Amino acid sequence: MSAPRTLLRATLLLLAPALAGQGFVQNKLEFGNFWIVDREELFPNYLRAGGNVAGDALFKVLPAEVLERHGDHRISGYKVALSVDDAYTGGFSPPVLVRVPALQLCRTRVHSVAGQTYEVPDLARPVGPRFEPLQILLPSDNAWVVEVAFDPSASDPKLRGLLTVPALDQGQRAGLGLVFLAEVGQKRDPNTPGVVLQSTFQERHLAPGRPAYSGSYDAATGTLRMYGQSGQPSATGELCAALRFEDPTLQIYGSSAGGVANDPQGFETHLGPGAYATDLASAAGASFFGFYVQAQRHHVSGQPPTHVALPLVVSTAPGGPNTSLDLGNGAVLRIDPASLGLADLFVAAGLGGAITRYAKAGVAGWDEDQEGVYATPRIPLRANPSLVGVTLWVQGLVLTSGMAPAATTNVTRWTLR
Repeated sequence: MSAPRTLLRATLLLLAPALAGQGFVQNKLEFGNFWIVDREELFPNYLRAGGNVAGDALFKVLPAEVLERHGDHRISGYKVALSVDDAYTGGFSPPVLVRVPALQLCRTRVHSVAGQTYEVPDLARPVGPRFEPLQILLPSDNAWVVEVAFDPSASDPKLRGLLTVPALDQGQRAGLGLVFLAEVGQKRDPNTPGVVLQSTFQERHLAPGRPAYSGSYDAATGTLRMYGQSGQPSATGELCAALRFEDPTLQIYGSSAGGVANDPQGFETHLGPGAYATDLASAAGASFFGFYVQAQRHHVSGQPPTHVALPLVVSTAPGGPNTSLDLGNGAVLRIDPASLGLADLFVAAGLGGAITRYAKAGVAGWDEDQEGVYATPRIPLRANPSLVGVTLWVQGLVLTSGMAPAATTNVTRWTLR
């Protein structure tokens, strides 16, 4: 069963969207579908007599193939979905005080086990500070999505500035692991509102993507386990966690991601891993895909659009971009000069348009309006054997209305099978 996500905004006071010149913008990179599985994700030692031990963690990886860009990532926030353990028998009147788990970002590494290869957090290579637990009040037993937006006026000094992280690691594209750390000693207790995390609904995983991007780390045994492995939660639910960026972001949405098909409320975003590594070339029946660019800094709410976004194919090689092309004004594309023949493929097909306010339940879902967005229409695609094996690396280019370069997004890999 899926459960609607309830956005926790009234309790955690770090969430006002930034306007131009005020705070930081929150350009989204989800890598997960909209709806939540009604499934509680427990820290590895939560059910043991002594409870969680220091270092126990649940994690999700944003892989290298969706995070490439020239220069630095400027991270402006994060999100995580949580709830109170169903074993808690106390009430919620008054609301109960819980702690959002601490977050540590890490570089990633390749990890092989039982014939499967994953991209996992490299716990020996933390990135940036540890973001400490945050106290919040929960008024009911539900699945809550907590948005933590960095802001110059935040009480925690670690949340007052952007987190700058080099996008390339030793010259190579690199992923980031979101590692949520358990509260030491917390354990299942009917009298205590223990914190558990939540996962997204009906995720699909197709080669060359990984079999899963979420898992756990048991600090008592030093064991890292991935969803989908024996004894672990199913990988059809990825941990509901994501990052926010000051720089523009490009996401791919599509039917290959799974999620809630024909969502009657129109909230399903179809932004999960299956939107990037797809089976669109062989799927039975009609399918669709689209691009979702968010560039809040280049749009003022309520004002006419001043910028446009174009989705460009920056490489058609399996290995992707290998150098940078500086267009000026801070707009830098990552490209493969030898495989730019389809650079304007989507632009020539009529895709590209104004960055403006996106209305909820639109072509790309969402349950709230989004600022500073260009979303393509849903592009229908029928099975076509000739497309099997196609790999396109796509990057968004933000231009002024006068067609001057203004910014670029992350690069994403899109494959068809």
